[in-house]
Amino acid sequence: RFDEDIWKKHSSYSNSLSLFLFVPSTVPIAIVDSHLPSGHAYFTMEVHLAIYDLSNGMARNLSAQFLGPNHALEMIPHTGLLCFGKEYFFGGGIQAVDPHVFRRTRGIEPCQIQSLGVTEISQSEFETWCQSTGHCKFNVNSYDLLSRNCNNFSHEAALHGLKLRRGIPEWILNVPQRFLSSPMGQMIRPMLEEMQITQMAPVQGSADTQYTTASLPLASSLQLASPSSPTTTTDSFATNPWSKSTVHKSPSSNNSRPRPNDLPTVIDDFTQPMLSSDTTSLQLCIKKLSSRMLACNDALDLAKLDIVAKSLQGTMSSDHKDTLLQAVPATVESLLHILTDDHTNAPDIPFALLLLRLIVLKYPEDTVDCMEWLFGATLFPDTWKTPTTRSLAWCVASNYVASIDNSMVPSDTPPLVDIAIGDWHHKSVQVRQAASTFLYNYALLKNKSNHDMADDALVSVLCSAMENLTEENDPTTRLRQLVLCGRLVFPDRINVNEVAKELMQDLGFVGILQELTTGDLEEGTASHGDTMRCNQLALELIGKFQD
Repeated sequence: RFDEDIWKKHSSYSNSLSLFLFVPSTVPIAIVDSHLPSGHAYFTMEVHLAIYDLSNGMARNLSAQFLGPNHALEMIPHTGLLCFGKEYFFGGGIQAVDPHVFRRTRGIEPCQIQSLGVTEISQSEFETWCQSTGHCKFNVNSYDLLSRNCNNFSHEAALHGLKLRRGIPEWILNVPQRFLSSPMGQMIRPMLEEMQITQMAPVQGSADTQYTTASLPLASSLQLASPSSPTTTTDSFATNPWSKSTVHKSPSSNNSRPRPNDLPTVIDDFTQPMLSSDTTSLQLCIKKLSSRMLACNDALDLAKLDIVAKSLQGTMSSDHKDTLLQAVPATVESLLHILTDDHTNAPDIPFALLLLRLIVLKYPEDTVDCMEWLFGATLFPDTWKTPTTRSLAWCVASNYVASIDNSMVPSDTPPLVDIAIGDWHHKSVQVRQAASTFLYNYALLKNKSNHDMADDALVSVLCSAMENLTEENDPTTRLRQLVLCGRLVFPDRINVNEVAKELMQDLGFVGILQELTTGDLEEGTASHGDTMRCNQLALELIGKFQD
């Protein structure tokens, strides 16, 4: 590829014999000059900046509420430099990995890719700089939110390591200060730190390179997994407490029966409910809501709130069990008052729901009345107007149905199932993901006592999930919908719901599965971790339907 700037830069050698290799910008361009010593050449490489949003869109939806409109963040950026066929980034030290492997194993895709210009620094020179810098400034223990994060590394590596004329965009470098200059910035700082890609070990099977080992040569820091080592995937839905959930695995779930040929399958990863159980925001919720909670309930005080918080974190002393019996119902009563009070400030609602989702997991019997209200309130879209509050309401409902038996199911559950199905068409990805989690957990709950597919709500869920599978463009939502279908037909490794299986065959489900395996449903998500898992699960289900 002809680069006019490079041509002009070297055109001063007008009498020399120069050879240009015009190749794509990702490949070095060699310029051999006859006036220079034998074998000397200039190597140029176009450098690109990959920009990721670690919040998966959450910052755009939440930051204006939490930080104020003057401090709202469009995203929480992570950046990496693309050059020499690798992606260089700072996370648990300076690392280098194939860009496709990085995105697949971390479960994220770049929002933008920008050109930073052309470098004449060779790969060996740049990696020598990385090794030197990785020993001191950007090592495993040197991460600092304000001045030494992934974006600071990208900036310095561009200017000093690759000798480019410009670094990364200034707005990215200003995100920490913009965040901390807000009234709530210091309070939410731990949340932001949790989202950074830090302390990340090399991914097995991906041949990541780390440049942080002070006593070893560069070759020794190249870590390779054995051919049999599985690729470790970081699920995208494990990082967002507002709209994403993780699969709870009981200790005995992996020992019930051996897998055929000891081969792992995707469907076996989904035998337990998906739970939104992250406690990172717990103390923040208490701090934000404590004055309101104490004002509306005389039976509650700061000491009791602290006991509730410690019990949810698993750090409570056994000496406080009697106090906890009083503190939990009082806390739930206060949260219900905040949620139902017309005078409640809108920013308080997400915090109340964040706290409630943890309480229903551990003390569902103390939240029955509250959940009866929430299940009924969720039927009315005006109750949860924003994507944030709506997705959080689904998180609470999902955790609740994952923690109860059929005798505790609220009376409004069947209509609520229809509302969740309707939210599969919501414009917000986080709402679609959260609604999918609720329906999956609801299906598992019904599977415990109902294997004859007589529940009209389940039939509606199954048919709607099949209809939405090929239309959904979010890989995580689509995976959850497919897992939902799989578990309604194959509740476990032994049983098969023959009625559901026959229904799905009659509706052409195998054809839908075959379409999913092509991986061509949408552009730009082919390397997304959940796209790959979805394709693998589709192949597994095709095999099960053919058995």
